[in-house]
Parts: sequence; C-alpha cells; structure tokens
Amino acid sequence: MALEWVAVVGTLGGAFLGAGSTMLVESLRARRERAIRVGETRREVYVRFLAALTQTDNAIQALAIEGPTPLARSEATAAFRSHQLVAAMYELELIAPKVVCDHARPAYERLRDIRETLIAQAVVVGPAGAGSPEWRAVHEPFLKALAQLSAAMRAESGELTRLRD
Repeated sequence: MALEWVAVVGTLGGAFLGAGSTMLVESLRARRERAIRVGETRREVYVRFLAALTQTDNAIQALAIEGPTPLARSEATAAFRSHQLVAAMYELELIAPKVVCDHARPAYERLRDIRETLIAQAVVVGPAGAGSPEWRAVHEPFLKALAQLSAAMRAESGELTRLRD
C-alpha cells in the first residue's frame, strides 16, 4: 500500500515539476518576444521622428532658399507642419524612455527657433557651416540637438550601432 502511494506521489510530483518548468519556459519566451517587439516598435518610432525633424528642416530651408526672407508666417507654418512633426513627437513621447524624450524636446524647439527666425528677419540659408551668421546661430544648435538625440536613441537601443561606410 505504501509503495502505491509513493508511486502516485512520485507521478504527481513529476507532473507538477514538468508543468511548472514548461510554464516557466513559456513565460520567459513570451517576455523575450515582447521585449523584441517593443524594441522594434521603438526603433520604428525613432526613425519616424528623426525623419520628420529632418524633412521639416529641409522644407523650411527650401522656402528660405526659393524666396526672400523674412518668410510669411503662413508659408513657414505650412512647411513646419508638412511632415507631421507634432504627431511624430506625440508618438515618441508615448513609447520612448525619458532620456530620449529629454533630448527630443530640445531638437523640436531648435527647429521651431529656425522657423521663427526665418519669419522675423532676413537670413541667408547655406549648408552646414555656411550661410549668414543669423542662419548659423539657429541652425547649428539644431544640428547639435539632432546629433544628441540620435546618440541618446542609439544608447537606449543598446545593440544598435551606427553604420559607417
């Protein structure tokens, strides 16, 4: 009789141990898959935000190159809104960690400073390091903020490294 109970207890113990280890393995696998999905989603959001920043910068610059500055507020505002930058910022703030958001806001604000400068005064737009002093005074801080944001995004993403030619 005692041997029968030992066999039953042993069988039940083995079943519980097997089920428990299977549940643990599945739980760990699900966590790992979720972490991978979150990382992929963050990278997609980072790319969208960086693209919106640079495309908005390009749109504002194109206006200033094509016509005289100061720009009309309506034209500059339309260019600023042309690439859904604000929506990309909201999306970033929903998913990115604080360290990335802390670098995203200054990049956005420096771009807004560019818009306001092009509305307020005559500026000669040029490539990095060129253009009028007024242009360099607003564009160089934007480029610096953009570089800091990119670095924060890469650091937060961990495994991402910058690809070089």
